[in-house]
Amino acid sequence: MEATGRACGKLILFGEHAAVYGYPAVGVSLPESTTVRMGDSALPAWELGSIPPADRNGVGALLGLLEEIFPEFAAKGRRRVQLESNVARMSGFGSSAALCGAFARAALALAGEDSGGEVARAWSLAHQAERLFHGTPSGIDTGLAIIGGTCVLRPRPPGLPEYRRIPTRGLHLAVGALPRDATCAALVSGLAASMRSADASTRASIDALGRISAEASERLSAGGPRVAEALGVLALAAMDGLRSLGLSNANVERLLEAAADCGALGAKLSGAGGGGAVFAIARDRDSAAFIASSMQTAAATAGIALASAFRVFEV
Repeated sequence: MEATGRACGKLILFGEHAAVYGYPAVGVSLPESTTVRMGDSALPAWELGSIPPADRNGVGALLGLLEEIFPEFAAKGRRRVQLESNVARMSGFGSSAALCGAFARAALALAGEDSGGEVARAWSLAHQAERLFHGTPSGIDTGLAIIGGTCVLRPRPPGLPEYRRIPTRGLHLAVGALPRDATCAALVSGLAASMRSADASTRASIDALGRISAEASERLSAGGPRVAEALGVLALAAMDGLRSLGLSNANVERLLEAAADCGALGAKLSGAGGGGAVFAIARDRDSAAFIASSMQTAAATAGIALASAFRVFEV
């Protein structure tokens, strides 16, 4: 029996970094996804020949971990593995979470367990697997990869985060990504060191980001005709906090300025920072398309090779 698993990329709208310290995060699953297929015949060893050589060690380690923590999967034997993904890597869109989520769902399918609408088992496996890539992940990225839609998630270590779905609100975004100038792990660990040293400025910025995220979740949950304007104001305030933590850079600022010049209601980076994902909130779809085009042009003019082209996305 062939087994298939699929999981999505993600975009954190509010609460990055603050979620590590108990505040909620607001995020959305992206259309981009990762799909894993495991062949219908058992083999003596995992067959990873179709996977790029640079990725085989990581995939092999992930499969080994799943065999260790999921005996029912291991009992089905090793297979030929195929991997397809259009989630931009190392760009803040949760490529490792999508990878872990897709493998978790494929493992469940091979073991004969239907994950269906019940996300807990797949999420738990994916969360454990993502430790290979991020050490102590919050569970937010793998949750968005598996749950789908727009969610408010509140970390609850050592367990999985609590989550609540939010209905689609017709919010139009211009979304893209720059290359990062630092790894996610380095950025998170740097902030953690500042928090451990009881740095008052860092604590104040984290608390402010957490309060903004909590307000954003309330605004999105309530909906209403002016939700885009309200979230735009919150995005600007959140970006100020992220700047104060040293998470922006000159290229991010160029693109945020381009968005502001085109009438964006607000714009900010998403995720760990140091580059990576960036989004702008627009009044409507046409405005979002214009903003996305202008941010793309600004990147080209500045010689920025984007990790993911700007496009319109509706929340």
